Amino acid sequence: MQKTLTISFALLVALGISGCMLGPDYARPQTPVYGTQAFFNTPAGWIDPNNPDAIGPWWESFGDPVTADLVRLALENNYDLKVAAARVAESEALLRQVHGGRLPHVAYALDRNRSKNSFFMLGTPISSFTTVYSQGFSVSYIADLFGKLRRSEQAAYADLLTSENTRQALAHSLIAQVVRTRTQIATQRRLLNIAHENIKSRKETLEIVERRYDQGLVPPLDVHLARENLADVMSLEPRIRQALILAQHSLDVLVARAPASSEVLTGALPDITEISPIPVAVPAALLDRRPDVRAAEMQLSAATERVGVNIAAMFPDLTFSGTWGTRADSFRGLGFSDMDVYTAVLSLATPVFQGGSLK
Repeated sequence: MQKTLTISFALLVALGISGCMLGPDYARPQTPVYGTQAFFNTPAGWIDPNNPDAIGPWWESFGDPVTADLVRLALENNYDLKVAAARVAESEALLRQVHGGRLPHVAYALDRNRSKNSFFMLGTPISSFTTVYSQGFSVSYIADLFGKLRRSEQAAYADLLTSENTRQALAHSLIAQVVRTRTQIATQRRLLNIAHENIKSRKETLEIVERRYDQGLVPPLDVHLARENLADVMSLEPRIRQALILAQHSLDVLVARAPASSEVLTGALPDITEISPIPVAVPAALLDRRPDVRAAEMQLSAATERVGVNIAAMFPDLTFSGTWGTRADSFRGLGFSDMDVYTAVLSLATPVFQGGSLK
């Protein structure tokens, strides 16, 4: 009998491997830049910020160590990025779980069953107690005849690629926000310095005009105009200072700190270094290489595979299950080969009517 079980199991494995796969196969949508990888006028050593395999340190091309440190802090501490990394780990676990569904499931069980039976004999109630020990292995396997399990695994793999590309897109966006905020802080500081110089200049001009007015050289209108000009430039200073404070708070949030908690760091930020001219290098396949676009494509791939999963669900499932073990009225009896028990079940089940839910 064991030989028969082995042959049946091997036959089912062969059937599962050689089964067909129903449903459409994913084909990448044709785009205007599909298959084009050419760059134009790219300088030697230029870092490609759209590397689909990894995030290169493109922010280092600015030559600003402060920006590099801020990007490092953001990548290490940002909570949104940690959530995205956790979702990648979750997708990896789900892929392993779906892959395990294609393999045989083996389990071992050890049971002790104590039961009581009561009956009447010649009008007298009699009770009997029975103790049964059992132990054994059980094996179950689903033959993937129509590709439902394989389609599910491919969909889970596409989900994994989706989460990874989403993480890369978020990292790119986070780095860009850090660089942009760093630039905004430097810009607002320069504007604040310019505003201070303008206020100083307007005050000196007002003093000159007032002296000339006291000497009767200019009319009162010139004094009013000079004071108006001073008030005008002084009104810009609070707005610039507010924009600077908001930019500093935004930078704190990006590096996962409470707003205004790192005033020493933001207060000591030096001016940004001069940036070299941006090279005229427009990749023809830029859109195809963006992580967010790749994530959307993988979502489409996963959805396509699940179409095949649902189509295969309308066809029969072939399941093999078997058990082997021993059963005795004492624990010592489980070791005797004469007490062995086994079952073998070959099940073919197909949906007949489910109210149109499969369609």
